Amino acid sequence: MTAMLAIAVAITTNQPYLHQFDTWGLHLAGQTTTTRTNWARTITNWGSPVGMVITAIVLALWMLWRRRPTWAATLASAVLATAILNRLVKAVVVRPRPFVADPQLHALAHASGWSFPSGHASASAALVIIMLMYIWRWHRRPATRTLAAIIGVLYLATIVWTRVYLHVHFASDVLAGVLEGVAVAIIAREIMRGLQQRYRRHLMHGGVGGPAG
Repeated sequence: MTAMLAIAVAITTNQPYLHQFDTWGLHLAGQTTTTRTNWARTITNWGSPVGMVITAIVLALWMLWRRRPTWAATLASAVLATAILNRLVKAVVVRPRPFVADPQLHALAHASGWSFPSGHASASAALVIIMLMYIWRWHRRPATRTLAAIIGVLYLATIVWTRVYLHVHFASDVLAGVLEGVAVAIIAREIMRGLQQRYRRHLMHGGVGGPAG
């Protein structure tokens, strides 16, 4: 979270190194082609904050079916908190999107509102981190954990790439979004774990076992 705030300060004070980083990110995203653009649009639509909320609801229901209520609450609260925090930060930083700041760039996908931080990146990062925590908790096989980590990182990297490639976010926007999502996911997990432990202690004093987490 501190790193995201540092980026926000750099934006508001027009630090030259941030402009260099964003320029590097735009070049790294690559040249635009019809095939790339079509793929990027498809992926970015699925990875939208709304898409992540729907995905989180489905996964949370699955966790409830698996009798993991604490994890379901953690996932839902992390994605929701990320969306709320994202809107608040956007309203404070008020950074124009790349295609607004630079008339030479053309938006390759619909995007409205302010640019910093990326809602796609933050929501996706929160969901990925919570799911990786869940897998690390309930799956002991190294192969399962490794595969999950690879899929999670590749998915997040792809979402980040699409936002820069489509000219709707700066590289620093998506970096801050990832940092935000990771921080919120960790905080949500710690809060829910603390509440779960308190609840279990309360039930133990009453002679009743607590729920599975």
